[in-house]
Amino acid sequence: MFLRWEDEVKKEIPVPDCLIMKNPSKYTEEDIAIINSYKSKMQMLQREQEKYKAILQADIVKTKGQSRHLKINVFTKEIE
Repeated sequence: MFLRWEDEVKKEIPVPDCLIMKNPSKYTEEDIAIINSYKSKMQMLQREQEKYKAILQADIVKTKGQSRHLKINVFTKEIE
């Protein structure tokens, strides 16, 4: 199965159990490593989501411009 970049940026990263169920004062070294990895993945995902959002916004602007241009052409042809 082929995974698209667009699908990947929409995924959620599961929150580690230690963040949900453990008191921070009881974290082990392993828990801290898992949490740091989670934070890193979250930051990377957020950057990718921001890139994707920018692409979508650019597409919206482009599509609106094309739509406006098409409407003007249709209107001009109707007048002629």
